[in-house]
Amino acid sequence: MKNYAYVHIEKCAGTSLHKILEYNDSGYWVLNPKVFHTNGEEYPIQKEDTNKIFKSYFVNGIGGHAIRPYRLDAQNISSAFTFLRNPSERYVSHYLHQFSNMNLKRTFEEYLQEDYYHNFITKALSLNGDVVEAKSVLDKMAYVGDMKTFNHSLLELNATVFNNRLRMYKKHDMKGVSSKKANEIILQFKEGIYSNNQKDWELYGYISSEGFRSKFNVGIEDVKCSEVSKMLDFKRKVFRVIKNKTWSYL
Repeated sequence: MKNYAYVHIEKCAGTSLHKILEYNDSGYWVLNPKVFHTNGEEYPIQKEDTNKIFKSYFVNGIGGHAIRPYRLDAQNISSAFTFLRNPSERYVSHYLHQFSNMNLKRTFEEYLQEDYYHNFITKALSLNGDVVEAKSVLDKMAYVGDMKTFNHSLLELNATVFNNRLRMYKKHDMKGVSSKKANEIILQFKEGIYSNNQKDWELYGYISSEGFRSKFNVGIEDVKCSEVSKMLDFKRKVFRVIKNKTWSYL
């Protein structure tokens, strides 16, 4: 597969997907963001940048938070794919990740007031946070997975985008937020969380519908999962470091 793009929406199983793609394809590049806020037209990487990267003979595919559909040309959208997640669980997971891993210490009440994180999925898929535009983008994508059914979605992705050429290395059961802290937040702030993510819930309902999902139930093959060798994982990590230092100059 050449010139595929994984649109990595924050807290939607991206780390696992990046690893699977890197294990299978040394020509897959994770484009790490160079700025904190990745949604919106101001982000440094634009269509001309992704086109230039795709023209590099050693790049087969790209992915990461730096990739948004409105930064891809129309011909590349047909080879793009993404994964979505229960919006309330994704919203809380985003907060906890920033609090625990990025040292952004604010209360959840303060987080609820930050408009940038409202309807984050919709904003990641459309330039102006328009749910109709986001649905149109999803319709044009080669594949849209659901984190709730991650294992089955991997098989659908493999069949739909990669013609069953991916080897799977580890099965994951991702049924949503499982931590005690996350569940407590969801229960305590249920109404506020839903209110801030109504467009995302509309999108999630759209991609979860039988009509939308039925187009991906074609040619699925079960793939035996292999263990990840230490050498393979070391190779992936080394290549990731080299690519991170290189991609800005492509």
